[in-house]
Amino acid sequence: MSGRRRQGPFTPEQMFELSRGWWIIGLCALAGASVVAGAFDPTSGGWLWQAVVIVGLIAAGVHERRVAGEGFTRHPFGAIEGPLVWMTGAFVIMRLAGAHGGELLLLPAALVAWWVATRPVEAWAVPVIYAGALELGLAAAGRQGWGSMWLHVLLAAGLSWVARRLLAARGRGRVFVSPPDRHTRMTQAPSPIITGPDGSAPDSVAGDFGLLTAQAAPIRTLPALSRLGETPTMGRITLDFLETSFAIHLDLLRQTLGLMSAVILWRGAEGQVLKIRGVSTARNDLLEGPFSVDRGAMAEVFREGQELALVGGEGGPPPYYRGAEGVGAFFATALINPEPEALEEGALPMPLGALCVDRLEARPWTEAERQILRLTARKIALDVQTGRALTDTDRARRDIHRFCAGLRALNGVLGLDEVAGAALDAAAALVPFDFGAVTVFDGDLHKVVMVRGEHCAHLEALTFAPEEGLVGEAVQARSVRPTGGAWRGARPIFTADDRLGHLGAVLVVPLIKKGSGAQQLPLGALVVGSTHPEAYDERRREMVELVADQVAIKLDLAQAHEQIREMATLDGLTGLANHRVFQQAFDNMLNRATRASSNVCMILTDIDRFKSVNDTYGHPFGDVVLKAVAKVLGGAVRKVDLAARYGGEEFAILLEDSDEAGGLQMAERIRHEVQALRFEHEGRPVQVTLSLGVAAYPDHGLEKADLIARADEALYHAKRSGRNRTVTASDLVEVVAAGSR
Repeated sequence: MSGRRRQGPFTPEQMFELSRGWWIIGLCALAGASVVAGAFDPTSGGWLWQAVVIVGLIAAGVHERRVAGEGFTRHPFGAIEGPLVWMTGAFVIMRLAGAHGGELLLLPAALVAWWVATRPVEAWAVPVIYAGALELGLAAAGRQGWGSMWLHVLLAAGLSWVARRLLAARGRGRVFVSPPDRHTRMTQAPSPIITGPDGSAPDSVAGDFGLLTAQAAPIRTLPALSRLGETPTMGRITLDFLETSFAIHLDLLRQTLGLMSAVILWRGAEGQVLKIRGVSTARNDLLEGPFSVDRGAMAEVFREGQELALVGGEGGPPPYYRGAEGVGAFFATALINPEPEALEEGALPMPLGALCVDRLEARPWTEAERQILRLTARKIALDVQTGRALTDTDRARRDIHRFCAGLRALNGVLGLDEVAGAALDAAAALVPFDFGAVTVFDGDLHKVVMVRGEHCAHLEALTFAPEEGLVGEAVQARSVRPTGGAWRGARPIFTADDRLGHLGAVLVVPLIKKGSGAQQLPLGALVVGSTHPEAYDERRREMVELVADQVAIKLDLAQAHEQIREMATLDGLTGLANHRVFQQAFDNMLNRATRASSNVCMILTDIDRFKSVNDTYGHPFGDVVLKAVAKVLGGAVRKVDLAARYGGEEFAILLEDSDEAGGLQMAERIRHEVQALRFEHEGRPVQVTLSLGVAAYPDHGLEKADLIARADEALYHAKRSGRNRTVTASDLVEVVAAGSR
């Protein structure tokens, strides 16, 4: 071995935690000085200072427990913050109790005994010295007798001796299997598989063993998928199995070979560091790690992928001990993957980790002992490999389950927007994405029908040319883009103005209507993007393509459904609402106007002498005229209004929240625009005009039938009066009044 392992410099996280902990040390020192100065004696009268210090100690205790939960364990005095806070609190309580303080004398003494019995010397020495300093200070200041001080010291020492004896009587087997707090994890042997506060394994542990399930979290909006989050994954089950397996193997080795410690050092996901992932020991001075694979004995084991046997303390201590004392012989053997991936000729397999053992006796390792250790190492590596295989199988099963659940969600919707939303839900159930979009292609333009992700709402309803961006390229080529899966943000996804450069990986999968030859029609594209550059490997790409195939089928059905819906609601020739939709919309508008005491205006219009146009120029030309007039009407109304083909050459317009004056203004605008239209038939110019009748609710009637009748009478009067004009229902009243005179 190459000598004592050197500790590297503090990381920025450790330096930050180091600076965060100083205030606790300072607070305890200040509070301890206040105890010695008598600030907490019942006769001191300094209740404000007492309250400030007590609140500070409570805050320090809460902070210390929170930080312990976060796992910050590596600054030099992290193990003494909690003991100092509790010891200071014990002395504060004892001094505040005054005459009854003797009854509370057991509190600091019990704390001292507990730390001495359960912690290594570096974890209990400082708090015990601190307690002794407070006792000495109180005696020197005359706040307690010297006899009382020695009584306290003797009581603490006696309790400590009893606690140590009780702990020793329980045996010195595999200790600290499930450490209760961060101090134990830092100064003593960690559990075989370190678990989180809630009993779940951290992703870092699963990643080290190759058990991390690389898939998106369940989409809670899909009932078929939400149940997956309630059952333990095979990765979690495998970690539990490995924890038990490691514990049994290491305990068996230690009992059989008379070892001091048996330790599994595992290569972390980072590659060049080792972490303790299993331990059985009779010592309490193990380091937490991580340890370098390039230093000491581990460098030889991992460089050669073999084993190392040392006797008599040569080469320094094992990497996981603070010192070399008590190590007479050390042995380490590499944990090799029993089914290594393809290697270049002559290359050695990369060890997964190492099995390390040591004992007190300085005697060489026999061949029988070495064979036991080699077989155990092979069994440990095989257990991990088996766990990986089970996890991969479970991952595939879950992928199939998620895919089927996504298909069920897709099959439950029909409209275009619903299909787009279900498509993104299904994709998210299989692959993680920070950005998702569904586009449709009508042969002339691409349109984004739905987007998911932050800061992308402006892309909703975006339209762009067929050849633009990765979407246009993927749809034209009928293949996934970018080629090879690499994307650096330089190429636009939709248009040059929307590059989405914050993404590190993108998949654009065309949605193709399956068929042969020209029957393979492009329908649009499914787009997913992630901020992680390596998010989409070949497996995930295949998943997205599977989803895209099903989305294409549903998108084709959705578009057909949209066409059927349009056929049921729109006039096939003009594209305006048909007569049935007009009647329903009129009822709805009148109901809203009645509740809100507002207006509705109806315009009924007819193309003048349209029968003559058909007879003179033919019905195909008449259809051209109808389409042109319908385009003028459709372009004139607002979104809240309605333009409909009433029948033949007759059209109707409903204007919500508009009175007769507004209707007259709209009618005149339409009349002038139609009069300005120019048609040509066989080189001859043709012009058409409109006659229009206007009626308004509630001025000209309260019922739909009455309003239609008033508008029809006004239209009839416009035709009889010379055509190409607008007549309102109020005009008819004036005409009738003039005739009666």
